[in-house]
Amino acid sequence: MAVKQHMASVRDRDFARLDRGPKTVYLDYTGAMLAPSTLVERHLSGLQNTILGNPHSVSKPSADSSKLDDDARAAVLRFARADPAKYEVIWTANASASLKIIAESYPFTSKG
Repeated sequence: MAVKQHMASVRDRDFARLDRGPKTVYLDYTGAMLAPSTLVERHLSGLQNTILGNPHSVSKPSADSSKLDDDARAAVLRFARADPAKYEVIWTANASASLKIIAESYPFTSKG
């Protein structure tokens, strides 16, 4: 029962728009997920209150971008319980781009 109550509170908090107007069932998660309202609000606040720059440049906003990127990579590694000495997090545009990198990097011969 606790899980059901938790999921109901998440839906009420982050996905209330599904209950506005006609009832909606959203099944296209793999194509375009619904962003949780709390995520949108937090991200918007960050965009409105932070000046970020190209992480490949040299400036305070660029350093701030690099720190956010490094922190995000570390969080992904912690979440996956992956040793940073063995694994690297690589950002890609989408799943198709990720699979393309893997396919292009895979040695398809036994001679390596």
